[in-house]
Amino acid sequence: MEPPSGVIVASANYNTKPLIARLLWSLHHFLGAELGAVLIVDNGSTDGSVELLQAAADAGLCQLIANDQNRQHGPALSQALSHLAHAQQSRPGPRPWVWLLDSDCIIARADAASRAIAAANASNASLVGESYWNRWNDEHRFAGYSLLLDPAQAWRAEIGAIPDGGDPIGDFAKSCQTQGVIAHSFPFAQDGFLIHRGAARWPPSVNAPKRPIRTTNGRKTTMNPTFNSCPMPKPAMPNWSLNSTGRFPIWAPLR
Repeated sequence: MEPPSGVIVASANYNTKPLIARLLWSLHHFLGAELGAVLIVDNGSTDGSVELLQAAADAGLCQLIANDQNRQHGPALSQALSHLAHAQQSRPGPRPWVWLLDSDCIIARADAASRAIAAANASNASLVGESYWNRWNDEHRFAGYSLLLDPAQAWRAEIGAIPDGGDPIGDFAKSCQTQGVIAHSFPFAQDGFLIHRGAARWPPSVNAPKRPIRTTNGRKTTMNPTFNSCPMPKPAMPNWSLNSTGRFPIWAPLR
């Protein structure tokens, strides 16, 4: 199977208007023509996000799916992947990489996508995230703010949708790896390819300790915890009806 070509960014937003605006600006400023499209799923925001994103969509800067209620982060990203899978089935040409980014990320380098894709191709990986030591699960996991994936390998019925809960990306990545998807750790934040602003949202009253991140080359750094990294019960995979027929839309590889 040929590797993907190009990249589409998908993100979920809920009442983070200033943050999603910075993410959109940084994507277009740094990635330029390399960026195939941006898809934002808004979860019923009431802070003016929908109006801002609709104006951006009207200007051709993104595509917008506006939910009338908060479907939560993981299911909203599943909604984005489902939408892209359906769109790809009627579109000729190679499938793209899909880059899932939190709304509080800012792209900081023009080679952010190209270097991550090159690392994926060099390691024959279909899933690229930033590994850290998750002390609550006592294992290495991918951080939730940035995940690059080959949808033909990672978006499959036997893997399931991205779940809801405290660590949806970490749980989804584990499900992918259980099904044999090859994963590779890439220093998205550690080497300054992007800035993740999640730590700034931690309540000042909480004396939250830092925890180590371990990368494939053995180096360590620290990352302040975010709400997504709080210990929460591992959720069950939702019975997520992804289309009207009840079938899981597969991102079919090209013959």
